[in-house]
Parts: sequence; structure tokens; C-alpha cells
Amino acid sequence: MGFESIIVDSSVIISYFWPKDSNHENAQKLFRYLDTYQNIYITNLIVLEVATVLSQRIGKSKVKIVTIDFVNSLNQVFIDKKDTKKVLSFFFENHK
Repeated sequence: MGFESIIVDSSVIISYFWPKDSNHENAQKLFRYLDTYQNIYITNLIVLEVATVLSQRIGKSKVKIVTIDFVNSLNQVFIDKKDTKKVLSFFFENHK
């Protein structure tokens, strides 16, 4: 029995695929537990951030492998302008 859902953040993915990152070892440990989740999500904005940062750190050809093989295997959530406004509104209303 596993957990229901998780959103994977860009920092974890970047650390996992860039061995020189100070959190690389921690990211490797975390990745071992991802299969305990029934649903693994990533947003379109995280995909873009991962591609941008890793292209500078490991090169564009390797980023293709990361984005096509790994990132595209996750459930993607598209965040648009309307969603961003909702989240910011909720944030500011609840954090006064």
C-alpha cells in the first residue's frame, strides 16, 4: 500500500540528474520512494524550469532524454494564467 499523490518539484529532478548538485544523493534516495505513490504529478512550469536549468548544466542532448523519458512519464498538470491568479488570491487571503 502506497501514498496517494505527490507533485515532484524541479529542485528534486535537477538534483537527481545533475551529479554535481549538493543534494544529488538525497534526490537519489527520494526517487527510490516515488513508486510508492499511486499518482505522480508535475506541472508544465516545472517541466520548463527543469529543461532550462539542466540544459545549462548537463547539455541540451541529455535534457531531451530527461524530458522525453522521465518527465513525460509523469501525470502533467497544465497551469495557466487563470490557475495562477486563483493560487495567488488564495495565498494572499490566507497569509495576512
